[in-house]
Amino acid sequence: MDRAALAETGVPIAELAANAGFDVDWASVQDGPVDGWRILRRHAGGQLVIGAPVDVERTSWRVSWVPTSDRNAVARVHPEVMALRPSKAVRRRGLELRWPAFMRDESGEDGFVIDVVNRGDDRWSSYGDTFHVVGVLTEVGRTDFSFGWMSMHRERAVPLEPGEYARVNVEINAGIWDQLEPGRYDLHAVLVSLNLRGTEPLLVDLSADVIESHRRRHHRSRQRPEDHRRMVLDEIRNAEARVAAGASLGRVVDAVRVADSDEAAVTGISTVLEVDAAVAQSVYHSPCSCSGRRTLHERSTGPSRG
Repeated sequence: MDRAALAETGVPIAELAANAGFDVDWASVQDGPVDGWRILRRHAGGQLVIGAPVDVERTSWRVSWVPTSDRNAVARVHPEVMALRPSKAVRRRGLELRWPAFMRDESGEDGFVIDVVNRGDDRWSSYGDTFHVVGVLTEVGRTDFSFGWMSMHRERAVPLEPGEYARVNVEINAGIWDQLEPGRYDLHAVLVSLNLRGTEPLLVDLSADVIESHRRRHHRSRQRPEDHRRMVLDEIRNAEARVAAGASLGRVVDAVRVADSDEAAVTGISTVLEVDAAVAQSVYHSPCSCSGRRTLHERSTGPSRG
């Protein structure tokens, strides 16, 4: 966001709306600030992100994405308070992922762990981040890879003094074990909330017994009724959101088109449909019924968005 805009005094939202040429969904402003609103960011085409602080320190904000390309543009204020945080690059400064020495001799049957180390000179503190680390197995020497993840349990980040570390589990997608053959692999680690990648992969030698052990665990865990019910309920929520997206397709596509990152696109969809980030992510990657079943992501931005 524009740092100068964050420091402004701001005006009543009605005045900002009149000056910028949009209407306000007053029901969405309920319990939020009426004064202190300003334009935080202006996208190409005139689309706006507006916001107002809810505390005197200006660390918490109510925001709205306004598609001013729409003749009947309406500002619908996001229902949740947004925390003002430094960028991921700033938040991860000083941290490093380091494999413990004993991991180089482990078979991998009991999983893998890695240390989140503070290599900086100052105490490191979290801005609501987690120490959730995802592991990706690749061919030896391969450095390009992609991954997805789901987790009901997230390891909250803890403060670290210079030189201190937190040892955390490395979560590997359970389904990958069904595809693996015995052999040597590189295990890459990524601290997902900070987009922090390990400086080097761990070379692992996976035997047939180890792979089969992980397969058995995966097959047992995926049969639990409570997991199946949770998955079905998530699919229902995602399906409902996709139906809502179809009814507001123009606004959803505009939100994705003006976004300058995947994260911003998901935030825009979340604001337009008034859903949480997980559901918005599902809409963002849902297949369209035309153009070869490409996703909304690909139709709006092309496959090269990073």
